[in-house]
Amino acid sequence: PTLFRPSANAQMSNQGMGDRTLKGYQDLVLEFLKTKTVDEIKPYSRPPITVKDDISPLEGFQTLAENNIRACPVWSDRDKAFIGTLDLRDVCKLFVEVKKHKKEQKAQKHKHFSAISENEEDKPAMPVDELVAEQNIKPDSYEVRKGRNLVLETITKHPTIVSDSTTLRYIAKMRPLRRFEPDTSLMSIADALAEGSHLVAINGEGENSKNGIGMVITQKMLFQVLSPVLEKIKLRADSIMKSPVISVEATSNAFEAFVIMADKGISALAVTDEDGSLIHNTSSRDIKQWVAGPSDDGENTLDVTEMTIEDFVVQVRKSKPSAKTCATVCSVHKESEIGHAVKMLLRTGYHHMWVVETTDDGNIPVGLISITDIFRKFAHTH
Repeated sequence: PTLFRPSANAQMSNQGMGDRTLKGYQDLVLEFLKTKTVDEIKPYSRPPITVKDDISPLEGFQTLAENNIRACPVWSDRDKAFIGTLDLRDVCKLFVEVKKHKKEQKAQKHKHFSAISENEEDKPAMPVDELVAEQNIKPDSYEVRKGRNLVLETITKHPTIVSDSTTLRYIAKMRPLRRFEPDTSLMSIADALAEGSHLVAINGEGENSKNGIGMVITQKMLFQVLSPVLEKIKLRADSIMKSPVISVEATSNAFEAFVIMADKGISALAVTDEDGSLIHNTSSRDIKQWVAGPSDDGENTLDVTEMTIEDFVVQVRKSKPSAKTCATVCSVHKESEIGHAVKMLLRTGYHHMWVVETTDDGNIPVGLISITDIFRKFAHTH
């Protein structure tokens, strides 16, 4: 794993900066935000990507994956308004629910055959092509290509994917969309993003606007604008990390790892060896690459129910050599400066990184730092 450790000079420098307290850094960041408006984000922005609530969750998550984004606004023709946000963090929970239901369905089917039953509900799932036709999914937005990965096919086949609890409309409403005017200060934007939203919308009209939204601001965009200030923070990484760490051993089943992520409501897991040393990381980013479809060589047939989490991580990143996910697991030592962590997050494009402590057993993960955590600690007024 890539690991930053503070040098002796850096540690001495920290000791000589007694005025650089948490409150001091908070004031520095907030003062910066007060003087900036949405215009500062425009160099990092792009036309907003939105989806409609009448498509399947499958198509929605596929849109996120293919556009390499974590979230997007969801529009409803029925309400003539944006009803919420589709967020990549929800794909893991949906996938786990689908697989669990499929497993239960398989058990019921086995019971059916054992009893030589003719029960209608025990029939096999509808073939993909028939289900696509029944749901009236547009051919140009859903294409069963060679090598289409198993998660998309599994979700599409799932009979409850169109039930009230798994529609895109239901999922989007769980994450309200915050909207702001173009002259809003970045302090208000930071407050919204610090509360867990991956994006906010900026009202506007123009050639690239979508139903009154001129642009969206993501956590990563604001992070890039704030980075020159955040890189100056010399507090220790363990002063803002979240702990304890939730981890799984490399030999654990991949699907069971996803179950943990879904049940705990988290988007990342530390993957360790048998001694507890950090060797891999898996997150919603890996699932996004998997959902994106065939690999660069046209093949992508990973079955998470039959492989270890280590094999999944290695294979999904190997199948996308052009993606940033090929970077090794990102971590910093607990005594490293937060500024170092900021630089690493910028360099890798990751949303989070592990904080480790070096012992005789290796680099043991003791905490997690995410962009959300940094915003909450230094850029939140509440």
